[in-house]
Amino acid sequence: MKFFGKIAAIVNDSLVLIKADPKYDSHFFVGRKVNVFAVFGNEQLSDLGLSELYAPKGTLRVVTPQGDSFFLAERFKQGEKVEHRPLGLAGLGQEVRSGGTWSARLDSTKNRKLGFDLEVKVGDLVGDV
Repeated sequence: MKFFGKIAAIVNDSLVLIKADPKYDSHFFVGRKVNVFAVFGNEQLSDLGLSELYAPKGTLRVVTPQGDSFFLAERFKQGEKVEHRPLGLAGLGQEVRSGGTWSARLDSTKNRKLGFDLEVKVGDLVGDV
């Protein structure tokens, strides 16, 4: 895993400001998708020889550079299906949106039930797997 920067601010309900490590500025180009990670751990991991885990919280897409190693990024929907249903002869209609499915099914019998907050917060790590 490589970490390129951190969340510096939540701008609004869809935009965040990323502060990049200056040596990784070139990794933040418009349209680039980056992951946000949670860092967590507890004594249940010690039997595995680990003190903490890095788990992906979500993905952001870079929309604009802001200067001084700051970049504006947005959240977006993945796997969303949009269906247009016409109403009447005028071609007017409504859009019906439905979400995607999980990308993997996990074995619930091996669940260690280690929780972490999925909200992206100031200070969260940003990088690639």
